[in-house]
This record gives sequence, C-alpha cells and structure tokens, in this order.
Amino acid sequence: MDLIRPVRRATLTALKDDAALTALIPAANIHPATQAGDAPWPFMRWDAPSATPLTWGATVSFRLHVFGRPVFNSGGAMTETAEDFVLRALGAARRVVHRNRVPLTGGSVRLWSDLTRAMPDGAERDAWHGIIAVTARAFAE
Repeated sequence: MDLIRPVRRATLTALKDDAALTALIPAANIHPATQAGDAPWPFMRWDAPSATPLTWGATVSFRLHVFGRPVFNSGGAMTETAEDFVLRALGAARRVVHRNRVPLTGGSVRLWSDLTRAMPDGAERDAWHGIIAVTARAFAE
C-alpha cells in the first residue's frame, strides 16, 4: 500500500494544528509540494517524498522547507533577521515532527527529524531557507 499521500496529509494536518508553528507561519501558508502561484511569505512546503513498503506499513522520508524574510515592526525597523526567523520556525516545526505520533486513517504515523539545516535563500535577497529531513514510520492497522 502506498502510504506517501496519507503520511503527507497526516503531517500537514499536524503542522497546521500546532499553535506555536502557526503563530509564525499561518496554516494557509503550509503547503504540499505543489502550491498555487507565488506563496505569501513566510511559508512552508512538503517536498521530496520516498517510501519503502514493509509488511506492517512503510517508512516514508521527506523534507519540510521553511522560507522566511526579515521581520519589521510597524515603524519599519527590523525586529528579527530572516535567519533568526527561519531558525525559530524550524524549531517550532521540529517540535511537531520529532518523536511525535500522529493519526493516520487506518493506522498511525511515528515521525522523527533526522537533520535540520538553515541557509541563505539563493533566489531571494535577504531571505533564508530552512530544511528539516523527516522519517516517518506508517503503521497500517
């Protein structure tokens, strides 16, 4: 059974339901790999899934990408660099996907993060890009 799509849905639901994460990145800005048009900043995207089917379910690996720009107050002064914003957002997202179990229709998914990385975004000046590598074990019941 292909569990990539159910794992994607379960993971995105867990991310969108997390108040600490959505205080930084609105739930409407947390997308599957395909997103309509230009996503408003900041945003998060699921990407690069692969699966290994097993008799009890599957192991699914994927990446979560976080994109952020500097944060400014109403007076125009920068209150947080893009790097600091992305690092905070990565931390909030990692708390959702590291050592967490989320429901899956007909089973459950155990998530953990393998790697977190942040770097300047090559396409946007003053923007940063963060990546979380995630492994999920999906158990079909």
